[in-house]
Amino acid sequence: RPAPPARDFIVPDLIPRHHPTTLYGWGGTAKSLIALLISISVAGGREEFFGREIAVHGPVVYIDFELDADEQHRRVTQLAAGMETEVPEDLLYVSTLGVRTQEAVEFALSACEEHEAVMVVLDSLGPAMVGDMAAAKDVIEFHNRYIAPFKTVGATPLLIDHQARQQAGEGYQSK
Repeated sequence: RPAPPARDFIVPDLIPRHHPTTLYGWGGTAKSLIALLISISVAGGREEFFGREIAVHGPVVYIDFELDADEQHRRVTQLAAGMETEVPEDLLYVSTLGVRTQEAVEFALSACEEHEAVMVVLDSLGPAMVGDMAAAKDVIEFHNRYIAPFKTVGATPLLIDHQARQQAGEGYQSK
């Protein structure tokens, strides 16, 4: 085969375009806030994200499996104020509290298509997961069924996943 074309990025060397990127870490380590900052930057046409060029701008769909709309609105409003900007109109929020993953993803996919979203944030994998997170076949099925379709509509998935903190006597590998 000939050499593949250069990889496209939303944020060069940080978020490859059309391929899932995961923000992963313990609870309370600002993963959701970082995802919101990236989302505001991409949707708001900002030139940089923490000193890194933003290569692609456009609508962002934020699918929230954890918080309600009021709490997320407070967060995004405070972040935008700290960035000395308005909340971008192209930052689209989907609350999925009480909604099954299948229906939530179908709605988010249609929103991505309708608004030609360049990025979709899924916050977070734990509550969205259908199946056993410890079973590789369930994780692969989840990604194939619920994450991969975003590539077909042109939206780059940014996933948030939580690592539970270690308890006394527990090893990292057992998490």
